[in-house]
Amino acid sequence: MAVGEQIQTSKGGVVAAEFVWGGVRSISILPSSLFKFDIFGNRAKGGRFTQFSVIGEALIEVQTSNPQSEVKVCLKNRWGRTACATLKSTVRTAPVADGTQVLGVIEGDVLVEGNVGDPVRVLTNQYTILKKDGTLTAPASVVRMKGYSEALGRSKTIGVFNAAPGWRFCDGSTATTAAIGTKICVIDPLR
Repeated sequence: MAVGEQIQTSKGGVVAAEFVWGGVRSISILPSSLFKFDIFGNRAKGGRFTQFSVIGEALIEVQTSNPQSEVKVCLKNRWGRTACATLKSTVRTAPVADGTQVLGVIEGDVLVEGNVGDPVRVLTNQYTILKKDGTLTAPASVVRMKGYSEALGRSKTIGVFNAAPGWRFCDGSTATTAAIGTKICVIDPLR
């Protein structure tokens, strides 16, 4: 893959790749997503620099052995606002139904910088959302979080539940109907 080239997946397409440069261990590009190789180069003391852009959903795993190496991934929301994250290990980026974009840190310590507002440091098991105005939400943890709002009463026994921003129900939806008091299956922004 050369600088400027991109990979675009269709609704059913998935691409998995190994990229042996600057500490990038693996890349998985999920359905209906665009992945672009922006730039790479050398840094001081044998370090390397790599930058990618993602529109849609991707998993990127980084393992740098040289502290001078740097890997960045830039994500874009529906309104063209971008934020770039300096990666240290493994992240997931994905679109949210409302047009925002989520960046979840599966492992590591990631600094995310948007075009607007202050940078945000996101730690393991946390996520941030690139909002419509280009700012980033404060990091939120997925640990011990329910991931959905309380039921809106449809009746005394059936309720309508809404997923929290960046979360989804196990069927992929952001709203579901279920019996009140039953266990609801949710998927956090890291998966």
